[in-house]
Amino acid sequence: MNVEKGQASQAIADFVSKYSIVGKEVHGIRFWLRLLASTKLVPTDRLMPLADGANSLLSILAAIIKNSRF
Repeated sequence: MNVEKGQASQAIADFVSKYSIVGKEVHGIRFWLRLLASTKLVPTDRLMPLADGANSLLSILAAIIKNSRF
């Protein structure tokens, strides 16, 4: 939802703010994935693709935010 709000932003500062919120949400997802992995309720091989996707998304978001500030 914040990505959609960010795309509709009229100001760069608002755009960066919304995408920063998305980054915080992805960090939260990574926390929950690590917690779930520690419980051993879900095999690690099932969680790794999700963790890899979250890491990739964080890299993409960081690049978007960095390039938007110029």
